[in-house]
Parts: sequence; C-alpha cells; structure tokens
Amino acid sequence: MRPGIGDKAPAFTANDQDGNPVKLSELKGKKVIQKEKLPFRLLADPEKKLHDLYGTWVEKSMYGRKYMGTARVTFVINEKGVIEEVIEKVDTKNHTAQILK
Repeated sequence: MRPGIGDKAPAFTANDQDGNPVKLSELKGKKVIQKEKLPFRLLADPEKKLHDLYGTWVEKSMYGRKYMGTARVTFVINEKGVIEEVIEKVDTKNHTAQILK
C-alpha cells in the first residue's frame, strides 16, 4: 500500500551512488533538496525493499503485454519525516518545478 500525504514516511536504509549507506532517520530535521541546487544522492534498491515500503513496484502494461516495473512517483518528505506531497503524475521535463512548487 502506498503511503500518502500526512503519513509518516516509512523508514529505510539504502546505499547511494558511491556505496555509502543513507538512513532516512539521519536526514530528519534537514532539508536535502535545496531550491534550484539539486545535486542529490541517488539511492539503489536492488532488493526492492523501498519499492515494498512505498508501494512503487507495480504491474504495468505496454502494447498489451503485462510486466512488473517501477511506478514513477515522487514522495516529498519534510524535516519531521512526514510525507508532504505525493506526485503520481511525474512530468519528466518539468519535475523540478513540480517538486519546488
């Protein structure tokens, strides 16, 4: 089940692009996507643990063929660890504006 606005963000630990572990709890009290300065860490989820927590591993369909894949969903989590916004219709060309609005 996908968490929604007002829900406490599910806790997780995942490795970033350099192999360093990132815990959501260590980010509490901090803003990590600063306005117009978006150098951010990328997290890997090879075991699909984050997908399970956030409900983003879903059945998809293309040309009548069904398969499992990643739902493009963005969760904006505030400094208190609460989900402030869920962007389910990600506009890849304007996603920065979607996040910063």
